[in-house]
Amino acid sequence: MLWLASPPFGTKVRRSQPARWTVLSCFFSVSCGSLPLREVSLEALGRHCIIEYYGCPAAVLNNVEFIEKSMNDAAIAMRATIVASEFHAFNPHGVSGMVIISESHLSIHTWPEFGYAAVDVFTCGEVIDPWVAHSMLKEAFQATRESIVEMRRGILDVPKGTVPTAYDVKDPA
Repeated sequence: MLWLASPPFGTKVRRSQPARWTVLSCFFSVSCGSLPLREVSLEALGRHCIIEYYGCPAAVLNNVEFIEKSMNDAAIAMRATIVASEFHAFNPHGVSGMVIISESHLSIHTWPEFGYAAVDVFTCGEVIDPWVAHSMLKEAFQATRESIVEMRRGILDVPKGTVPTAYDVKDPA
């Protein structure tokens, strides 16, 4: 059974903000033939934010040096360990690039002519927060609107607390 909570009925949500669903509880009851019914708790290996930025200035989205610095700064801000960074400017316009981090990756593809950027932030564990990168990138790219979907990746049937928080990253709490 998966329980979701949404904003209360009739709540006005600003168009520039994505609708957010909060997972209140996630468990499944599983039975197989004559085997007893059991509750299964699910843990995830990672978090994957798929982000779309709209209304960004073309000059910002076509500046490969600025995009690379912004993506690397976002990785550092979320306390990720950068392994490699590769970005490419296309002719006549557009930038694609990726920051490989020990905890997974950040990637971007821009369409300056439409003021649009597609960004993925995939992190392993629970300590590295992809929403930190989103906050920085939205401001850096001067987006007037965004759309975000967060997915839990690598959902496993393991006891709670079994999945490590991240590689050698200590939770400050």
